[in-house]
Amino acid sequence: MANLFAKCVPVVLLLSVWLQSSGAQLTVDDVTRVFPPVNESDSRTPLYVALMLAFSGGFVSAPIAPGVQIALNLINADQSLLPGYTLHYTFSDSQCNGAVALDSFFNQVVGEEPIKIALIGAGCSVATEPTAAVSHFYNITQLACGSSSAGLEDRERFRKYFQLIPNDLELVPGFFGLMQFFGWNRVVIIQQEEDLFSLTVESLQERFNAANRQREIDGIPLFTTEVKTFNSIEGIADLEGEGVDLFDEFATIHILAMYSDNARQVICEAFKRGMLSPRYVFMTYAWYLNYWWVPHSDVNCTVEEMEQVLERSPTILSDPGILNSSEVVEAGINHTRFVDESINILEDEFESQFDYLYNAEHCFDGVWALAYALNRTIQDLEEDPEFSNRAKCEAEITEDRPFRIDDFNYNVSSVGNRIFFHLENTDFRGVTGNVSFNNMGIRDVDRVRIQQFRRNDDNSCNPDNGACLNRVEIASVSVGEAAFSYLPGEDNETTWPEGIPPDGTPFEDIVTVPVPFTVVMYILTSVGVVFTIFCLVFVIYFRKTKLIRLTSPTLNYFICCGALMLYISVYFYAIHSTESDIATILCNLRVWIAAIGYSLAFGPVLGKMWRVYFIFSNPKPHQKWHIKDWHLSIWVAFLVLIDVIILAVATAIPSARLKAILIPHEEDMFGVEKDSGIRIINLFYSCQSDSDDDQIWLGVLFGYKAILQIIGILLAFATRKVKVKGLNDAKYIAGAIYVTSIVIVVIIIIIIFNALRDYLVSLAAVYSVGFVLDATLILGLIFIPKMIALYKDPEGENIFSRSGPHSTSHGDLPDAKTFQLEQKVKELQSELDIYKENSMKVPPAEFTQPPQDNNETSYSMNGSQDTRLKNQKQVVISL
Repeated sequence: MANLFAKCVPVVLLLSVWLQSSGAQLTVDDVTRVFPPVNESDSRTPLYVALMLAFSGGFVSAPIAPGVQIALNLINADQSLLPGYTLHYTFSDSQCNGAVALDSFFNQVVGEEPIKIALIGAGCSVATEPTAAVSHFYNITQLACGSSSAGLEDRERFRKYFQLIPNDLELVPGFFGLMQFFGWNRVVIIQQEEDLFSLTVESLQERFNAANRQREIDGIPLFTTEVKTFNSIEGIADLEGEGVDLFDEFATIHILAMYSDNARQVICEAFKRGMLSPRYVFMTYAWYLNYWWVPHSDVNCTVEEMEQVLERSPTILSDPGILNSSEVVEAGINHTRFVDESINILEDEFESQFDYLYNAEHCFDGVWALAYALNRTIQDLEEDPEFSNRAKCEAEITEDRPFRIDDFNYNVSSVGNRIFFHLENTDFRGVTGNVSFNNMGIRDVDRVRIQQFRRNDDNSCNPDNGACLNRVEIASVSVGEAAFSYLPGEDNETTWPEGIPPDGTPFEDIVTVPVPFTVVMYILTSVGVVFTIFCLVFVIYFRKTKLIRLTSPTLNYFICCGALMLYISVYFYAIHSTESDIATILCNLRVWIAAIGYSLAFGPVLGKMWRVYFIFSNPKPHQKWHIKDWHLSIWVAFLVLIDVIILAVATAIPSARLKAILIPHEEDMFGVEKDSGIRIINLFYSCQSDSDDDQIWLGVLFGYKAILQIIGILLAFATRKVKVKGLNDAKYIAGAIYVTSIVIVVIIIIIIFNALRDYLVSLAAVYSVGFVLDATLILGLIFIPKMIALYKDPEGENIFSRSGPHSTSHGDLPDAKTFQLEQKVKELQSELDIYKENSMKVPPAEFTQPPQDNNETSYSMNGSQDTRLKNQKQVVISL
């Protein structure tokens, strides 16, 4: 039953449907089961090798078969090679599947007659790895010409394995060299989860990391990679299931580490997203079949759409290459003739269902390498009786004759080892160049070939599939140094006619506040500066009038200077520099000017409020306290001194000193260049310290100003009922204090919580508008009412008139006298209270003197009123 199953499996596999570029099917008649067919009239003994290829799966290696057939025909035609023997293959299909390959190995290769002396295959890396791991147990030497996984470079696991194609680790210098030569620093790698690809990607990332360590030292932009992996069963749909987008929105350079069937799906999806050439680049493996991008049933894009994405993308081949295609090699054929004959076989026997695959060249050389090894083994058996006898013993041959190579079975390890030995020492000239293997059985290569998808010069297309792109060899990259070099006639202009595509790495653009914002703020600030100068001139010109004298011109000078500094600070807040040094100067200059200007503007206002409060709320009005302008000037100077101390200490400490630091512009972090579509990261110079110490001292600086604001609010509330027009600043100043308090609170919140630090325009607007508002309100509420009052009463006759609903008409008792009488009542009430508490004390002198008559009393009282009035006027005027 087992033998029947073993014999039926090959037939079932050969009857299976094999998909290829045209979507047609192959039948059992399309593939010769044994090739060349055994000629019964030929006296030579046939030797068999197993040929295992893939007619379906991730990598269709069926087009390799012509290379094997051509090699066998030439070998069998050479009577001096393998004398007395002919060489044939028996075919099986691995479907590029490890499980299927193992099944084929056990049931077709070693499970049925005839004995196979070697195995060529198994068509792709996925199928080769499991078969190469077991073939040595049967003393079968295995050669692969369709596999290139770096995982196969393991002599401990794969003891009798040889590989005609350099492994895909050799592609790493190619990918790296391309990235380096074209200045691409950013790449997205879309990887299928197979060792063939994962080992290559890991090696490439290690190469990038090593380069980055040196780049950090040299100050060169680093390589950045993003790897997106999907499993082989679900394909790229696996990424969607994991919630991972197949592409990055702005990445333009991609490496497709996958089999061609998945690559087709990626290219089709890229077209649907508008990721077209030449802006987007998709680097692929050159060992894909020709015209692999021609759509199958697995994609719903046309060939024209696929080529809009793929055109000009590089493809990389770890192949030695042919230096002279007309050179006739030891096999008696040159490369040109080999290609022509391979294409003829594909057209005749495979009905043009496959295109030429360069792996066929390697299989051709591989078969010749095996033939040379067998030939030398045959010679060894003839020349070394000891070797022959050992082989007879292992084969359990009892006849008295020498061991022949056709006596080989899977127990004859000595012959298997000798074949392996001669393959290890292979060195000849094949159609793919010099053929030799390293100690891991992998073919060496010193350069990687770079090809590019281009249209034909005449824009002609393939009449069979409509494809208009071809692979054109343009350059090579050295394996050691990854040095990129163009072939003659190629350069950047021929490779990228529209310019080298950018890699999607965002350009860092240092931005400043928008020009319209700066213009608006400069206009408003300039108007404010003019208004400040006008107010200053007004105070100076009218300083001797009663009204202006009443408002303390000296303090008004401070207010004007402070407002002017606040306006000047806005000039610096409304503009930013793209130079680090200038930006650092601006950072510190803004704070100094704004802080000192605020103290100069608000300090006199607060002093005035205090003086008004003291006069009208003094619990001991009989005690004469005169708060002069020079007292308040010292107060203002003291506030400025506090600012200077805080700022000087902060500037002197390096960790607290403000400096310009580039940070992303959160309000408009990303931009896109119109022509190239390159993403731009907008940065700006933010004022920060090396640590968080700037938050501390800025918090202290503006925190103590907040305390002054609170005091101002309390004083404004306490003096809200003052009705004397000359002292009516309190009513207007209170409004200014409320508004400035809001500005200070906002600034403190920004400082403490780092709010808006990353928002260039918002931060500039808060400071600029806040300080313009502060300065304008302080000036407007203090000076505009005075200007109006001076216009209405140039001589100051009504300075002391009472304002509000209880104002008296002209000719009534002046408000100053009313005020004096009210103060007298308070004084008398106070003295009366003292008298009641201490009846032994003598009443005040002005009440003990007996009046002489009514007129004299009245005079005395009037005289007392006049004295009080003079004193009160002096206090009022001192304001």
